[in-house]
Amino acid sequence: MRHATRIGVLISALFLAPAAHAQQDPLAEIDAFLNTSATAEQTLARASEATEAGDLTGAATILERYLLVDPNEISVRAAYVACLCELDDMPAAAFEAAKLSRLTLDGQQRASISAVCPAGGPVIAALETNGAGQ
Repeated sequence: MRHATRIGVLISALFLAPAAHAQQDPLAEIDAFLNTSATAEQTLARASEATEAGDLTGAATILERYLLVDPNEISVRAAYVACLCELDDMPAAAFEAAKLSRLTLDGQQRASISAVCPAGGPVIAALETNGAGQ
């Protein structure tokens, strides 16, 4: 009987104990993210910080979230294409580059994509086919 009581206490303790890794306030984290990514410039700065920290996946996520709000923001989309190339996700990068159709990339945006996406690859071909940056 003592053994069963100990197991019951142990199980109760496991289920009633708060998770050590649980978020303190998930809404506060979301608010903080939204407040620091409200503009294209803030989004690019956050993505740059993530890239410098070696978190390319995080940078891609930051850029992608902003594009859900403003899908026509050229600077963020260009940075997203470059980030996808750095992640070696050429199909996704080419798909996103095709969305730059009818938009004009400035020299810096075009250079940032060209610096990380292989010359003659599908991303550069998508840019050239769609006339982006010309």
